Amino acid sequence: MGGGLAWYKYPDTLKEFHNRAANIIESKELQKAPLRPDIVILQGGSNFEELLKGFYVKMIIECKNWDFSYWSKDIDLQIIPYKEIFQPDNMVLVSLKKVPEYVKTKLNGEGIIIVDEVYPNGRGETELLKLVRNFI
Repeated sequence: MGGGLAWYKYPDTLKEFHNRAANIIESKELQKAPLRPDIVILQGGSNFEELLKGFYVKMIIECKNWDFSYWSKDIDLQIIPYKEIFQPDNMVLVSLKKVPEYVKTKLNGEGIIIVDEVYPNGRGETELLKLVRNFI
């Protein structure tokens, strides 16, 4: 992204982001940096150089395709760290499969919206589209 421009200019906005990520990785004793969410919607520039001057994250959408039992560990290793590092206005976790209600309640209390059964013509497809329209 940006042809490596961020590494040569390294503006304050990226320094703050880098420091947040480093602190969270250390405090949670993570083995790797959770820095690759599936979809990130940014606001603040129409090109890469403008984004380097300042931006904020409007929304992160993280997608899960397997049963909850396969990705439940990702909540602490990936999803919550994404929210803490990127500090999005809206954090949405979408799942192809059903997510247990207690998990939805717990994460909703942490500001993470879960939309399950997201697939063509599935119940969650309409809900996700409404969220994106309302938040963006």
